[in-house]
Formats: sequence, C-alpha cells, structure tokens
Amino acid sequence: MNIHRTKTENNIYIKFSIFIFFVLNFTSYGDDSLSADKYSRYIKGTVEILADGHLQGSGWFASQYGEIITAAHVIKSAGKLEAIDSDGKRFSVMPVAADIGNDTALLKPETNMNVKNYFVCADKLPAPGEMIWLIGTPLFRHNVIVPGWVARNSLTYEFSPIFEDYVRVYHIAGSTPKGFSGGCWIDKAGKIVGVQSGMMTLGDALQGLAFVAPPDSIKRLLTYKKSASTSSIQCVIEELWEQSPKFIKRFSENSKGVVVVKITKDGVSEKAGLKKDDLIISINNKEVQKRDEFYAILRSIKKGEMATLEVISPDKPEKKTVTVQVQSLEEINKMDLF
Repeated sequence: MNIHRTKTENNIYIKFSIFIFFVLNFTSYGDDSLSADKYSRYIKGTVEILADGHLQGSGWFASQYGEIITAAHVIKSAGKLEAIDSDGKRFSVMPVAADIGNDTALLKPETNMNVKNYFVCADKLPAPGEMIWLIGTPLFRHNVIVPGWVARNSLTYEFSPIFEDYVRVYHIAGSTPKGFSGGCWIDKAGKIVGVQSGMMTLGDALQGLAFVAPPDSIKRLLTYKKSASTSSIQCVIEELWEQSPKFIKRFSENSKGVVVVKITKDGVSEKAGLKKDDLIISINNKEVQKRDEFYAILRSIKKGEMATLEVISPDKPEKKTVTVQVQSLEEINKMDLF
C-alpha cells in the first residue's frame, strides 16, 4: 500500500521520527551515565602521547608502575616519545612491545613512577548493544569522553592504511574523530574493553563506526612485554562481491574467493608470482570467501612457514598454486625489537 503525505505532514513525520530516535537511544541509558566523580577519576588514568613534540594520539595507564597502552600506529616511525598526564606533567616514555595485528603498543616511563589511577582489563568483550565510553584527545581537544554502543558480537579484520595490512578489531557505533587513537574504551564498571584503533570513513567523512582492538591483545602485551609476530604475505585482499559487476564477470559464474587488490612491491607475494586482481579461492587447502576467513587462517600460520594459495587469474579459468613464505608485520615495520 502506498502512503501519500503533504509536505507539511512529511515535515511533522520526520521531526517525530527524530524525536522517537533520541528517546529510544538516550533515555534508556540514564542509569549508565557517568557521574562527575567517575569522570574525574577516569581522566586521571589517561595520558596524551607526543611523538617528536607533536600530539599524536591518546593512551592510558595500565599499571601502578606507569606502563602505558596506546595504538601501535600512534608510535610508528616516532623518534622521541613523551606522555602528558591529566595534571599536565610531561615525561619521556619508551616503547616496550607492539602488536600490529591488533594495533596495540606498550610503553613505559624512562624513570620510575607510582601511579594511583590506572585501568585493568575486562575479562570478556561487552555484549552487542551495550553502552561503553571512549576517553581521549580528539583533534587536540583534551579530556574528552564520548559514548558508543557495541555493534557486533564477534571480532573482524579492518584495513590499516598506516601498516598496509589488516588489524583485528570489533565494531562500536559512535563518532570517534582523529586523535582518539590509542584511547581506552571502558565499560560501566570502569574496566578496559578495548583500544581505539580507527574508524570507518568514506573519503574524509566519518561513517559512525569505530574500530576497536580487543582486550586480549592488551593482556598479552602486559603479561609477556614482548612484541607479537603478526603473519603477513604483503598483499591486500577484498571480498569478490565488493568488486564491480564488470570485474566479477571476468571470472566464471558463481566463483568464490577473495581478490588481491594491492601487492607490496618486491614483497614476498609479488616474488612468489601472485598478481593484482588474482582471485584466491583457498589458503592451505581451506576455501575462503570472506576476509575474516582468510585472515583467521593466515594469522594462524607462523612466520617462516609457507602459505599455499589456490588462485585463478581474471579471464583465465585454469587454477594455479602460489606458495608464499609468511613474514612478520612487526619485523617489516621494524617494531619487533625496541
């Protein structure tokens, strides 16, 4: 049935819909709002990260000894690293370990510290729909807290243009401008449920979906204080159905797989014979259709081991096998040893 409305009726309908949206999305969270006391206490557990004197991102204290967690991309290629606490104290820090596959990094102060306000990690990811908060320094604005809502019940992989590879995250519905990177996401108990990594954009426009590194990677860094070894074959893939209909028609009907959209020049994939636009239909004899499937398998293969790819090239129906030696993202980016 078609409904026809006048212009005035449409305006009233739109305004009413917006009102209902705000009622449903905000009034139900009254009990979860942060008190002034909690705001002050949480802010004292956070820092701002300076790279060569420039305010590069956000971070937070993860132990009484002044250990700091931030995003790995915040400290990439930085020379001198410093942090500023909520009282304005500026102090030198040094990198201890990085996990590029989860976009997290561990720093420590150059001199001993005794920190009273620090965060601890939650035992599990928050549930879909749960309200959580991000603390950081968006676009050089200090001590900002914004809300977000958990947007999925599982981890996924999102592309990092800084590392030119994929990082493991989950999704939060919320607006997170630049500068929040490395900031802590906390639940209503004040426990860490993730680190701000990035956000979905279309051009330069934010799309309201944040990418958040999970707490298990943070726990690993704090426990072992050693960089991870994130598996990479130095190429970027996308799902076949993301491509244009014209491109998809270059393969046989009902083809399945992930498409190579970029290859690192002189990297291991290029040297092994993999080419841009190739369709990877399996890795180590396991069929793949989605990026999550591909990277879950790839990241389980250790550095130095071989990844065997079954591949079809555009306009060529015959399959071929490409064998690539797995590399470490931390070594590629010189973040394996500090």
